[in-house]
Amino acid sequence: MLYDFLADKFDFIRKMKPDEFEYLKKNILYKEIKKDEMIFGAHDRCESIPLVIRGQLRLFRVSDEGREMTSYYIMPGNICILAAVCTIGMMEYDFTAQAVEDTLMAMLDPESFRHLLNTSSSFKNFVFIEMADKLITSISLIDDMKFTKIEDRIMEYLHRNADEDGLLSITHENLAVNIGTVREVVSRQLKKMEKSGKIIMGRKEIRLLDS
Repeated sequence: MLYDFLADKFDFIRKMKPDEFEYLKKNILYKEIKKDEMIFGAHDRCESIPLVIRGQLRLFRVSDEGREMTSYYIMPGNICILAAVCTIGMMEYDFTAQAVEDTLMAMLDPESFRHLLNTSSSFKNFVFIEMADKLITSISLIDDMKFTKIEDRIMEYLHRNADEDGLLSITHENLAVNIGTVREVVSRQLKKMEKSGKIIMGRKEIRLLDS
């Protein structure tokens, strides 16, 4: 049953040869983690590579001053590509992965991951597409931090994540983490945006007025 669910989320599985699929089935483990639980910490060696079936993971780094910065989210149908890259290069994992909500994952150990990468063209294509996507995401994040005004970054995030009524439940701290700045800067900008009639702020929520 879980294999059908896995194949539903990952197209590459349906393109695998029978022996490749059998190898995957024999070497994959399923793991469920609760919201806010960590699965990797900074400088850990990768013992397994997660493929998210349900829920989502947040990949982030912590600065020397203790400030978090979100790199990207790992959604259903995605692999934790940084864990995969670290496995290929046998490097430490200098990021932390945390469950945003209750999450079900399929876990591949490094040896099995490398075997499939070398023997399965559909799996290799999937991994390379994921690498390209996350590389573009990371470059876009850097560009935004360098060239996009804080207000524009906030508005873009709100429009992308608010519900159909323009409401988003989020703290100033979490908003700052997700757009790559600090809480004080976000709080100051949100007050300006509220005064100008673009948003209304509530307790741990923000409502867009131009959505």
